[in-house]
Amino acid sequence: MWTLLLNKYVVGGVAVLLLLASIGVSLLVWKHSIETAATLQFNKQQLEQVVADQQKLTKTLNKINEIQQKISDELAVKNQALDEKLIGIETYLTSPEAKKSDRVSSDVLKKTIEELRK
Repeated sequence: MWTLLLNKYVVGGVAVLLLLASIGVSLLVWKHSIETAATLQFNKQQLEQVVADQQKLTKTLNKINEIQQKISDELAVKNQALDEKLIGIETYLTSPEAKKSDRVSSDVLKKTIEELRK
């Protein structure tokens, strides 16, 4: 009889332990799923912020490229104008009128133009 009674208590105790273990495992799984969901939500928000920052950066870079192109075009026009002036100066310097001049400034001017060509 003691054995039967002892067996009932052992079986009941094991059943209670299994119930507590299953509740504990369920709680751990539930906690893990909540942590995973929170991590996924955080990662999603970070990714959305990164995408927004990239779009903003792309717009900024496009504006910078437009400004650089505009400046490059303006410099090309100024360079062309300076080249035309330089051609005029070179034409004068190679002319017989400039060569007949014995002034010291004529040599200085020639040397300056030669340095500017470099």
